[in-house]
Amino acid sequence: AMGQAGSDLPTQFVNNARVCWMSEGDGRGRTCVAWPGKMAQDAPGLFRMRFNMHHKVYQHRKVFPFEEKVKEIYVGAFRAHMHLPILDGNGSITAWKDIQESLKLTADGVQLFLQLDDRILKVVEMYHTPASVLAKWREEGVSMKAIEEREKSMCAARKAAQELERRDTIKFVGQMNLSELDVEPKPEDITPEELDKLEGVDEEEKKALIRKIMKKNRMKKLKKQFKAEILQSESVAESDDEADEADEDASTPARRGVDKERRMELARTVLRTRKSKEDGGQDE
Repeated sequence: AMGQAGSDLPTQFVNNARVCWMSEGDGRGRTCVAWPGKMAQDAPGLFRMRFNMHHKVYQHRKVFPFEEKVKEIYVGAFRAHMHLPILDGNGSITAWKDIQESLKLTADGVQLFLQLDDRILKVVEMYHTPASVLAKWREEGVSMKAIEEREKSMCAARKAAQELERRDTIKFVGQMNLSELDVEPKPEDITPEELDKLEGVDEEEKKALIRKIMKKNRMKKLKKQFKAEILQSESVAESDDEADEADEDASTPARRGVDKERRMELARTVLRTRKSKEDGGQDE
């Protein structure tokens, strides 16, 4: 996954890697992965290559929505205690095991863990709790309320898997970088009415509640600010699109050879003139 076209650097590191014992004195030590000293100067290039690949693939803005949807599927499946089949050598189902067993270092746990690849997304999409599993839960004394909660989680996971199949994911609309000063609550982040509600509360508890309310209000203000900036950027984008259309309509010989920024400004002028004429026509 780390390799790039025309580069055999990752292959060299894999082929020359050795597991060695590094002594720390007094009979203590640890194992580590080592390479020949002559490859030391190539190591930064290898990790830079890995960093670039990770940034381009896993931190791409179109990948984030899919990653969040997959997380949603796994969280729902684990909360629902989804059961996966344990297969024998002939591929026959011998038992159904809780997906949470995949976190344990047992024979069944390893087999379950190996099922947690892309195939599990399709399994979740079609999954319904087997009758034998429901019967086992009742025998174990699991309450009806708990079973209903598990079924709700499974429905949420199944819905997320179906949305992922349709590519119905959240849309990336922009980002805003927040500093510690932005997030830090300020005195104006709490109203007199909110302070009045805390009358009679223990002093230490009151301080904690005030900070909690201030932080909550601060985040609300930041979200509102962020939303306003996004709406503004969207309106600018729309006006740019309209200006592009006007730019095509207003292709006069006098404007040939003018740089793009100037042409866009002229296009906006044409657009405003067109709109004013349309408005004037409506008034008449």
